Amino acid sequence: MRALGALLLLVAGPVLTAAFLQPQASRLLLPILAYAWIIVGMYFIGMPFLMRNWTSWIVAKPPALEAGHVCRDRLRRAAAGGGGVVLLTREAAS
Repeated sequence: MRALGALLLLVAGPVLTAAFLQPQASRLLLPILAYAWIIVGMYFIGMPFLMRNWTSWIVAKPPALEAGHVCRDRLRRAAAGGGGVVLLTREAAS
């Protein structure tokens, strides 16, 4: 768990360096993503049980009428959509 947190911290450096002299549209997206990785990485290094609880919450199969099911489904969709947006903006910048 801590190794993934350290990896998130290490990956953020090259991303910030790559975004330094980019056009304005992608210049804001990459640092925000990198700083989010840094914050999550620090939490995973300091409190590795949070990652275990978080991943078990995301992959759990709740009953159909549970209120958390809607939130979990939206979180999965947002993560998938965020990945698509990053890929599209990266293609547009090229």
